[in-house]
Amino acid sequence: MRRVIKKVIARVLLFLAGRWKTVDAVLPEEGGVIIFYPHTSNWDTFYYLMYGWHRDSRYCFYSKKELFVFPLKYLLKTLGSIPTGTDINVVDASVNFLEKYKPAYVVITPEGTRRKVKKWRKGFYRIAQQAKVPICLGFADYEMKTVGIIATVQPTGDYDEDYLRIHQWYTENNIQGKHRELMME
Repeated sequence: MRRVIKKVIARVLLFLAGRWKTVDAVLPEEGGVIIFYPHTSNWDTFYYLMYGWHRDSRYCFYSKKELFVFPLKYLLKTLGSIPTGTDINVVDASVNFLEKYKPAYVVITPEGTRRKVKKWRKGFYRIAQQAKVPICLGFADYEMKTVGIIATVQPTGDYDEDYLRIHQWYTENNIQGKHRELMME
């Protein structure tokens, strides 16, 4: 019953937020790393969470440890957030989560920030390699008002080659963040 309620809440909130639609790909049965790109606004997290509720998947995501203060910390933990900071090894924590809760998904924004960056951080790739799970390509497209996962990539071990394939997909599909000026070229 709880699953049905979360799905209904997600659909209603996505509708109220401007009639957002979901795009569903088949998620890998063994779990995986879901990268959501672009991450240019705090609103992205809302859309990613609603998509997760819609899919009814076990997932975790990371938030700055400074946010984990009363009463916000209880809400964040309930939503599946794990505190992160310079003293926390996100790769190890993610691999442990994926192994403990199979099938499960770790949700990461590859930029690691909402600011404009010149390159993605490689943590998502290292997590996928160490946990031996695929990378799911997620997005929130503000122009089309669509959120979802459209493709899955199995890491080959060659980050540069895989990054080009992944980034090409986002470019070819013209995914638009809320603040386009903060997106990578």
